[in-house]
Amino acid sequence: MDVIDYSKSNSVFRIKYELKYLFFGFLLTASVSSLFIYIIIYLLDVEKTNKYNSFLTLFFLGICTFISVLLVSKNMRKIEIQKFKAVFIGIVFWFIGEVTYVTYQFILNIPVPYPSIAEVFYFLGYGFLIYHIYNSFKNIDKSISINPKSIILVTIGVSLIPLITIIQMFEAGIDFSSQYIEIAINLLYYILDTIVLVLVILIIYKLPRKDPFIYHWLLFCFSMTLVTFADFGYTYTSTISEDLILTTEWAWNVIYAFAYLFLSAALIWYYKLTHLLNKDLDDTFNEDEKNRLDISLRGEHREVYEDDNYRPFRENIEDLSTIQKVIKELISNAKNEMIILFSSPDWLTKKEVQPIINILREKIHQNILIRLLIPTSVVNDEFLYNSLRENPNIMIRYFEKTLTTDSMILVVDLQKVIVWDTKTKNNKNNNNNKYFAIFTNKQESVFTYVSSFEKIWLLEKVMKCNLQEYNKK
Repeated sequence: MDVIDYSKSNSVFRIKYELKYLFFGFLLTASVSSLFIYIIIYLLDVEKTNKYNSFLTLFFLGICTFISVLLVSKNMRKIEIQKFKAVFIGIVFWFIGEVTYVTYQFILNIPVPYPSIAEVFYFLGYGFLIYHIYNSFKNIDKSISINPKSIILVTIGVSLIPLITIIQMFEAGIDFSSQYIEIAINLLYYILDTIVLVLVILIIYKLPRKDPFIYHWLLFCFSMTLVTFADFGYTYTSTISEDLILTTEWAWNVIYAFAYLFLSAALIWYYKLTHLLNKDLDDTFNEDEKNRLDISLRGEHREVYEDDNYRPFRENIEDLSTIQKVIKELISNAKNEMIILFSSPDWLTKKEVQPIINILREKIHQNILIRLLIPTSVVNDEFLYNSLRENPNIMIRYFEKTLTTDSMILVVDLQKVIVWDTKTKNNKNNNNNKYFAIFTNKQESVFTYVSSFEKIWLLEKVMKCNLQEYNKK
């Protein structure tokens, strides 16, 4: 059963709009400018000193490092920081390695500083990035399983690149006795690059098609692919001929520069995407909290509006038994889809909610799509695991974002919504009612809540690289 994309369209439209600016405003402009700069460097450096070849690669890696620091420092959630830490550390090591490489070229006047101490930092960076890529490969859309034979075939196919390169070295008649250190470093690069390239190919295979929320991954994978091919070419030409690397080092730096440019674009888009979704959510829930507070202060009432197509209404309910009855009826009468947002983990433990949970458990066995958003603090809830086991009609996503609301929101068939909330000390209206609920079928209200649900759903997908809703075990 497909998920109805009723309210996702607004977020998708804005994201696609911003994406055009990334590609045409940043990537295209930076690519053309970089190519133009490298052509000028090539024409002016007639003595092939290579002193200026690596400045652009250093610049783009500097952008990557800056964005990485920004991502870690800008109020990132603790779990998210842990997941991003490997990328951040890996990029920092690469940046240090590039600074070292530029120092050899520009200050020490060594045209091709390979091998050098810079390789230590590059290798350390590879280790952290491979760790991140491997973990992401395991998490991206676990519903898509890749046949082990396919993984073996991809590995064999990619391994042919370093194998052919090594054979070419033998045929070129290089002196292994005097170049054994360089050859050993080459082999280590080939192993690391092969691992990266295999994982990148497998990740691209697992990414969903026509999904606007995967472009940071596509950019990242393309960046890593360029890095690996530049490594193969640079190390090979450096080993077989000093004259050849002097004339081609410029070209390999062009590829490295484009690789780091795409890496910076991936990080910029990731930051932009998460910021966009987070800001929209905060603004929406803040406004909604104010509106519902104003409505609740008026006590129990029902408003009916005139409309030629349907009979819209909005009702403020303060009687607990009435709230439970309305929610039970909504769940029982659902025909196509239900979405439920538990903004606070307390809802799943409240005794007033348990009867509704029991009805929901029964509804799970019907042919109705049910999507739940639940705080990560209840990730080990036994009811949820027992109910989900071997059930294809329910999807759960655990979210880490702290919401500005603590309500429970239920939308049924994209037609009716009820928002169940607890009263504050300032809006008890001189009675002892602990709860109140806003029940409505107004299209604009339904749209707002479904849109907020979808944004949290998409935000968690982007943050966790988890394109599958629930991993059945």
